[in-house]
Amino acid sequence: MLLIGEQFIMQSSPDAMIEQARGKMTFTLFSFNKERKAEEAIELLKSASNLLKTERDWDKAGATYEELAELQNEYASKYDSATSFVEASMCFKNAATQGELDETLMQKSVEASNKAVRVLTLLGKHHRAAKTMKTLAESYEESENYQEAINAFLQAQNFFESDGKHPQQESACKERIAHLSAQIGEYIQASDIFEEIGRINLKNRLLATGAKKHFYKAVLCRLAGDDCFSAESKLRDFLNQDYTFPPTREAEFLNSVVEHYDQRNSDGIALACEELNRVKNLSDWETQLMTKVKKNIAGEGLGGGSFSPTTYNNEDEIKVNNDINEEDEEDEEDLC
Repeated sequence: MLLIGEQFIMQSSPDAMIEQARGKMTFTLFSFNKERKAEEAIELLKSASNLLKTERDWDKAGATYEELAELQNEYASKYDSATSFVEASMCFKNAATQGELDETLMQKSVEASNKAVRVLTLLGKHHRAAKTMKTLAESYEESENYQEAINAFLQAQNFFESDGKHPQQESACKERIAHLSAQIGEYIQASDIFEEIGRINLKNRLLATGAKKHFYKAVLCRLAGDDCFSAESKLRDFLNQDYTFPPTREAEFLNSVVEHYDQRNSDGIALACEELNRVKNLSDWETQLMTKVKKNIAGEGLGGGSFSPTTYNNEDEIKVNNDINEEDEEDEEDLC
């Protein structure tokens, strides 16, 4: 039983509670006890939305949480309103990803997240706004809307920067922006971001050992961007700046690729890939970039095939589309 004011109201069903909540909010301009009625409606919608969530009725739960959030924003806690908008977004996302992706429900999830961020920004809750925006960015990435994902990760990064207490989260957003920038063909921009992260890490005693990972990716992006001269120059600089980088397999691989790239020797690059692949499986992301390198050498520019995708359980892995045409499969056989 649910206590509303001095009355006990039987919890019959979520639909009944929603209907009763709406009935309490149909007061006129001259109605008395508006705040009390709103409070009772809020409690009813809370119970209804929680029950719907438990029943995994995601679409209806999302709509109820959103209705609750609007009511809380006007009559109760704005922070609670933001929380309800976040819940609505999660429910809509769950509804959207059941079976084939439902773009309409995914858009509802995005809109609910944006409403939550607006409320949190007004409240000065930058860290919570950053986490919400980061979740939204991940949703965009899952649906392969990479440009929107980049924009959302950038906003999340700015919120983390404003908060000033979570530099690692800020760096993680930058890294996702770099990965996705390369995914959509913005290789030089991606390279610049990886270089920036690497140089920041190099100045931090606790993070310095991870700098070479970003330097490696920065050079890969330069090569994918068909800028061999810059890639070679950056590689020399990184090897001089980070003494832990030269002895690594990745540095040996990059030196070999740069040499063969300058000679337009695709067979040599394929052999270098094969040798590195014996030590570690190339991620899908690395595979995509090395495919672009081969296309550059062949003079084919953007697009084309890919290496054979390999399994790579790394936190930096990015999901890519594994649907490839016959021409792509021929390229894979040539490369790996």
